[in-house]
Amino acid sequence: MVGRRLQVITWFCVGLLGPLVLFGIGLFAYESLVANNQRGAPTSSNDVAPVELQSRTTIRSNQGTSPPSNDVKNLLIAPDDYARSVAFRAILSTADQQQLITLFEESKGIRNFDQRLTTQIEIFRRFAVLAPEAAMEHTSELASNRRTPIIEAIFLEWANSDIDAALTHLRTLNSADQRTGLEAILRMRDDWPADRVLELALEFGHEALGADILEERQIMRAYDDPRAAWTAILEDTRVETLQIDSLATILELWVQREGVDVVFEAMESIPQISYPNKILSPILIPITRKDPQHAFALLDEFSGEVRRTAAFIVVHEWADSDPMAALEAVTEFVIHPTYVKDNLLENIGRRMVRQSPHEAIEHLPQYLSRESGKRSVLGYAIQMIVWESPQEATKLLNEIANGVEDLGGILAREWARTDASAALNWIGTQEETLQPLLLREVIPALVEVDPDLALSTALSQEISDGQMGLEFDVIRTLAQNDVQRATAMLPQVREGETKSRACAEVGRAMVNQKEYTAAINLGSELPESIQEEYFWTIITELYNQDQVALYEVLELLPERKYQEYAARYFRTRSKLDRFGRSHWYLNAEQLENVQSYR
Repeated sequence: MVGRRLQVITWFCVGLLGPLVLFGIGLFAYESLVANNQRGAPTSSNDVAPVELQSRTTIRSNQGTSPPSNDVKNLLIAPDDYARSVAFRAILSTADQQQLITLFEESKGIRNFDQRLTTQIEIFRRFAVLAPEAAMEHTSELASNRRTPIIEAIFLEWANSDIDAALTHLRTLNSADQRTGLEAILRMRDDWPADRVLELALEFGHEALGADILEERQIMRAYDDPRAAWTAILEDTRVETLQIDSLATILELWVQREGVDVVFEAMESIPQISYPNKILSPILIPITRKDPQHAFALLDEFSGEVRRTAAFIVVHEWADSDPMAALEAVTEFVIHPTYVKDNLLENIGRRMVRQSPHEAIEHLPQYLSRESGKRSVLGYAIQMIVWESPQEATKLLNEIANGVEDLGGILAREWARTDASAALNWIGTQEETLQPLLLREVIPALVEVDPDLALSTALSQEISDGQMGLEFDVIRTLAQNDVQRATAMLPQVREGETKSRACAEVGRAMVNQKEYTAAINLGSELPESIQEEYFWTIITELYNQDQVALYEVLELLPERKYQEYAARYFRTRSKLDRFGRSHWYLNAEQLENVQSYR
C-alpha cells in the first residue's frame, strides 16, 4: 500500500545523491577486494592500484580484459559497469590532489552526460576528503546548471570531516550554491536537534528548507510511531497544504500498522485541508479494487469536503470495473450539494460509454438530471458510435430530443474524418438555420482531411451580420500545421474583419514556429487597413514567446510606430511581471537601445 512514496522515504534514509547509485555496488566490491589483499595495498598517496587488484577486476568482469586504470575516458567505455566501477574506485582511493585535477580534466571529454556527471561526482567526493576548499574552486569551471550535484557531493563529505570549516565556506557562496551546500549539510547531520537545523536555515535565508528537513525526519519516525509523526506534522508551524505528501505517506504507514479505521480519526484532525484527495487516494483505491461496496459504505464515516472527495475517489475507481453497479449505488446516495451527485453520475456515465455506448444511451438519460451533463455524456456516446456506424449514429440522434441541435456537430465532425462528402451531404439535409452551426463544428475536421474542400465549403456560405466567414476557421486551423499553405490561401479570404483576423492568425502561427522574419515580411505586404492589427498581434505574441527574438527583429519592423510599440513592451510589461524583466534577457547596451524608441 505504501507504494511510490516509500521510494521517496528510502531516498531520505540513504541521504545520498541519486547518481551515486551507479557506483554503490562497485564500492562494496572494491572494499572487499582491498580487505582480502592487504599485502598489495598501496602505501602512499602516489601509489596506483596494485596489479593483483586489476587482475581480480578482470576475472569478475567476465569480459576477457580489464579496462585500463590510467585513462578515465578509456576506462569509462568498458562494457561492464561492475568492472568499470571497481577499477575507477581503485584509482580514486589512491589519487592525490593533483591526480584528481587531472582526472577531472579527463572527465570533461566523456560524451555521455550521465556518465560524465557521475564520474565527476565521484572525483569531487574524493577531492572533498583531501581538500574541500580547493575542490570548491574547481567547481567554477562547471556551468551553473551543472554545478549543483557536484557542490552537494562536496558538502556531504565536508559536513562529516570539518563542519565548522564547511559552514564558514558556505557563507562565502552565492545564494543558489549556498542553498545546495546547506541542504547537503542538514541532510548529512541528522544528529542535530531541530533548533539547530532551524537556526541555520534561518541564518542562510532558507527557512523552508529547514522545515523540509525536519518533515523528512517525521516521516522516518512514522515507521515506528505513525500517530506521533502525524501529530507532530500538524503541530508544527507549517501550513498543512504544504505538507500533503508527507501526511499521505504517514497515513499509509499508519493504516498499514493499525487498519483503515485510523483514516477517519486522521481526517477529522484536518477537516479544512484543501486537497484531501492526495491523502485519501492511496488508501481508498486499493480498498475499492478489492471490495467496492465496502469502500462505498465507508463514505458514510466521513463528513464535509472530505466525504465529497472520498466519494469521487471510490466512485471513479468502481465505475472502471462495474459502471452499472456504481450508477445504481450513487442514485440512492445522499450527498450535498446536489451538483456533487450530478458530477458523480456523469463521471460514471462516461465510463459506461466506453464499455457500451448503446447501453449508455438507453439507460443514462433517466439518471442524469443536469442537461449540460446529459449532452456531454450522450455526445461522447454518439462520437463512439459514429466511428462504428455513422448511419446508426444518425438514427439514434433523431430519436433523442433536440438531438441534431445539441449533438449534430459532434456527429458531423467525427463523420467528416472518415467520409467528408457524406458528412457534408448530411448537413445539407438539416434545417437551414442549423447548417451554419454544424458547418462551423465540422470545419476543423475537414481541414485535417482536405483543406481545399474545407475552404471551398467555407466560401460557399454567406457571412452573417456580426460574424466572420467560416474561412477564418479554415485558416486558423490549417496554420497550426501548414503555415505555408494557409498563407497561400489568404488571397481567397473575403475582405473585412474575416481577412484581418485570418492574416493575424497566420502571423501568430509563424511566430510560434519561430519564423519571425517571414511573419514580418507577410505583414509588410498587407494593405495598410489591416497592417496595424496584424503587427499588434505578432508583436504581442513574440514578446510572450521570445523577448530576445523580438529585440533582434525590432529594426525589421516596417514602420517606426511598430518599433515604438514593441519597445514599449520592454519598458512597461517588464515592470508588471517580475518574471519577465527585460534585463534577464537583454544586456545594458540593448536596453539602452530600447529606450531610444520613444
